[in-house]
Amino acid sequence: NGSVFESRAVYTCNTGYMISNQATTRICNADGKWSGNKAICDEDDTVSTMDTFSPSSMTTIPPLSMATIPPSSVTTFSPLSIALITTFAVIILVLLILLTAVYRKRQT
Repeated sequence: NGSVFESRAVYTCNTGYMISNQATTRICNADGKWSGNKAICDEDDTVSTMDTFSPSSMTTIPPLSMATIPPSSVTTFSPLSIALITTFAVIILVLLILLTAVYRKRQT
């Protein structure tokens, strides 16, 4: 089930496990459902636990934990603001090109 619109869920795995499907972040959509897929934690083959644990002393630990980041801590830009920033950057670039051309023409 969902939470607050645009909330972010960040997945991490417990020690000895790693996310195997690259699903580390999900966003709560307007319909209350989370985007993407749940993370899958598999045992991390690169970590050697033979020295610290024996099979008889091992306990089962859930491999997945989830933290939710409230939308107020995430910076988002509307499509309009992105368009305005892009337009402003293009105008600055064109002005720089024109000024460079004028400067070079005066040098000759």
